[in-house]
Amino acid sequence: MGKILDDMQAPKTIDYLSLDVEGSEHMILQSFPFFTPTASPEFDHYQHTPRTSAGGGGGYRVLVVSIEHPDLCSRTVLRRQGFHFLASLQGQDEVWVHESLPDLAGVLAEMGGPEPLERRAEQRKTLQTSCRRLTSALARDSLNALRIQKKM
Repeated sequence: MGKILDDMQAPKTIDYLSLDVEGSEHMILQSFPFFTPTASPEFDHYQHTPRTSAGGGGGYRVLVVSIEHPDLCSRTVLRRQGFHFLASLQGQDEVWVHESLPDLAGVLAEMGGPEPLERRAEQRKTLQTSCRRLTSALARDSLNALRIQKKM
């Protein structure tokens, strides 16, 4: 995903990202090159964009995400990246807003609703185990890809 965004010269701040990839949302979110302050210490807080050199880098700041049927793993990734649940749209899509969104508290107070109830405890445990396995598999695949690139 990061290579596609870089190749297309996407802006470093993406106002709205819609994810509807038929069950692969977690995989996309897990590998998405989100902006992190440690990746680029210089940050323009007024413009909400990372300052980067001509070489790029620093990741992408996404302000609003809508995601179809997010599972526990997807919600966990969003929370870890600084997103807050805003609303559920017709019980299918969920809208999440990033903590860097201007007037986040006002937006949440005006438009925010309670996050949908999580699954039962036993289902949650199963999902967490699946999430860990998927994350481990993605990490293993990424390392294998790096090893192959080094050999070339």
